Amino acid sequence: MVQNRAAPPPDKQEAIEWTAVNWNELVPRLLLFAKRRISRTPGAHLSGSEEDLVAGAIEKTISHRRPWSPERVGLFEHLCGVISSDTYNLVRKRYKEPSSDEIVEQILQETPSRDPDPEQALIARSTLSKFIEYLKRKDERSYKWFLLSSVYSLPREDVERTMNMDPGETMNIRRRVRRAAETFMSESSADT
Repeated sequence: MVQNRAAPPPDKQEAIEWTAVNWNELVPRLLLFAKRRISRTPGAHLSGSEEDLVAGAIEKTISHRRPWSPERVGLFEHLCGVISSDTYNLVRKRYKEPSSDEIVEQILQETPSRDPDPEQALIARSTLSKFIEYLKRKDERSYKWFLLSSVYSLPREDVERTMNMDPGETMNIRRRVRRAAETFMSESSADT
């Protein structure tokens, strides 16, 4: 069970003199740390900028939402910890597994509609949703690849790193998704 750390007692909170901090020296170092953190965390570049992470860490620390104990750790180290934690949380939230309807909505937002007829658009949406569920049941690894590359638009290198794939495996998974789509479409047309 994770316990929330309580904010320091009011007398310790008041003892921190934020105006005495050399922000002009500290912020560039934090930005560099955040940039490195983002570059080393797959998908983090899609979740936020280093400026947002640094500003968020400073704001959370000053407002005592992320309490800092100066007697235990330096301010730079504390803020780096907040940045690391926030980066992880942003990526985790971004990559929570969406429902098939959320996936369809994401894909349709990025793909212009070719169906001027609302009924045809509804059929296409339903078919895509059923295919996503089919792929999830039939081939979990291909389904995860599809999510990362199509829905989250991760670059190939990030998908491979996230899924611990060999570079050549991408082509194999693409073929598997294509075959699954062909099988799904033939099974769907046989049912009608």
